[in-house]
Amino acid sequence: MMRVVLLVTLLSSCAPSEDEIQKEFDSFVSAHNACEQDEDCVLIMPGCPLGCWTAVNVDAAGEATRLARELIEDYESAGRACAYGCVASCGARCSDKACVRIEACTF
Repeated sequence: MMRVVLLVTLLSSCAPSEDEIQKEFDSFVSAHNACEQDEDCVLIMPGCPLGCWTAVNVDAAGEATRLARELIEDYESAGRACAYGCVASCGARCSDKACVRIEACTF
């Protein structure tokens, strides 16, 4: 039993915190959300705890999705997990040369 407690303690001390993975993901997004027009932008769904929807440049979507998956796996490696429900999104657009999530849908 003591070995299990020690192993869990060691794993949790090596795994990044929620704040650490959020900062790393936010830094990536900030560096990869430049745009000239709405078509340059796309939404990805990173997952808990990184958020429901994130707008990035379409050329970085695959890399952003991969990074999010890796960061979440690292976070969960210490036995942590989270879940939340996400509502549908209206898409992404280019605003002031940066991709942003459209907050309100117009139909």
